Amino acid sequence: MRTTLQVVPTTECNKYLQGIVQLPKTNAQYFCTMSPSSRGAGNGDSGGPFYSTDYGALIGVVSLGTDSSQNPRMNLITVMVRVGNPAVWDWIHAAT
Repeated sequence: MRTTLQVVPTTECNKYLQGIVQLPKTNAQYFCTMSPSSRGAGNGDSGGPFYSTDYGALIGVVSLGTDSSQNPRMNLITVMVRVGNPAVWDWIHAAT
């Protein structure tokens, strides 16, 4: 499935994720995306790619999506692991 996502600031992401997880304000390993017109990642989407057509490269993989009937806007947020981070890249190579 293909969709358009926008990267959102960590402070905004943390507002939606309150009570679930809080990301550090300066974070080189994670970033958040928001889907303005559809749902973000849900159960079973972890590990899915975040590919940038602008850069022609894999930028991240799905780490955490939210399914919340109490706050439907939370369903739009997805936390991604930034694959270009050296620590993440080293882990990927060690695990595969």
